[in-house]
Amino acid sequence: MHNTELERATCLLKGLIAKAMEGNASVCTYAFAYKFIFLEKPEKWSQAYNNKLLNIATKTPTMKFAKLGQVHLDTFIVGKETAVPGEGHWGPRYSKQDWLDVLGAAKVLG
Repeated sequence: MHNTELERATCLLKGLIAKAMEGNASVCTYAFAYKFIFLEKPEKWSQAYNNKLLNIATKTPTMKFAKLGQVHLDTFIVGKETAVPGEGHWGPRYSKQDWLDVLGAAKVLG
């Protein structure tokens, strides 16, 4: 049983990586990840919920994943409308194009 928020976030990360390694890549919306980790769904979404989610997502253990290298859960959290991580996500770890090459065709959960 995963009792803490970090344990649930790590479980979600491990599951998403396992699915992708099997050839069934999935990513999840902010709302899906929030409900999975915090066991509740906010009535009205706000930036505060994004911040709370990303704070825990970036604290998950670093795991090696495909050509993206070392990743955290935030790699798999996407906007509902865009199906890609937010603009603040891209940086020295990998580019948006690298992410699209690996997860661009992934199923969106949530």
